[in-house]
Amino acid sequence: TLRGEHNLIEAKLHVAYAETYQLTAREPDRAGEELGKAAGCLKLATKDKLPDKATLRKIAEVERAVQALMANTAASDEAARSRYEAVKMQLSDLIQEL
Repeated sequence: TLRGEHNLIEAKLHVAYAETYQLTAREPDRAGEELGKAAGCLKLATKDKLPDKATLRKIAEVERAVQALMANTAASDEAARSRYEAVKMQLSDLIQEL
């Protein structure tokens, strides 16, 4: 279970970096890179032995949310901020469940 948890923690870290690049530094390209890394970590988390079907569904949901963030790294409005908060909360919940 630790490896899956590690991948989720890593994904959350990359999401937080992306948020900083996008909303604070206004560097959409770097935000996109970090979101790509987060997506990679989520993929790895699904390959671990740990996930049951419910967990896999939740990881897939977070993956879709990360993809949505990647599609709009130029936004720096309140909606973008709340999307980042939502993704970080989902990841926190997943990490807690493991």
